[in-house]
Amino acid sequence: MAEVVCKYCGAKNSSVAALTSSSCSRNPNGGKHVPYEGSTTEKQYVCMYCGAKNTSVAALTSSSCSKNPEGRNHVPYRGSAAEKQYVCMYCGAKNTSVAALTSSSCSKNPTAKKFHVPVG
Repeated sequence: MAEVVCKYCGAKNSSVAALTSSSCSRNPNGGKHVPYEGSTTEKQYVCMYCGAKNTSVAALTSSSCSKNPEGRNHVPYRGSAAEKQYVCMYCGAKNTSVAALTSSSCSKNPTAKKFHVPVG
């Protein structure tokens, strides 16, 4: 069985039940660990809010993200970091990297931080 990783802190466990049974200090809602829904075999993980990259979910989520509307740390993008095009979930704008997509504002983003956010 594959490891399950928390999307907010990178904690690992052998099952979803075991992972979600303990608290996560980086969960913006102050709750338990939340499973990362993307692939855990990526060579590089990218933040869905700003495009920052790192080689593990734990390393990526250990630093802050000024564009995260729900918390203060980076949150890994669920899709592959090697996609050819990223599309904003609010307006459909497209770009070839998460960093480029999230560098400009999105008038349709309903959060206080009005940046494009990729689908996925």
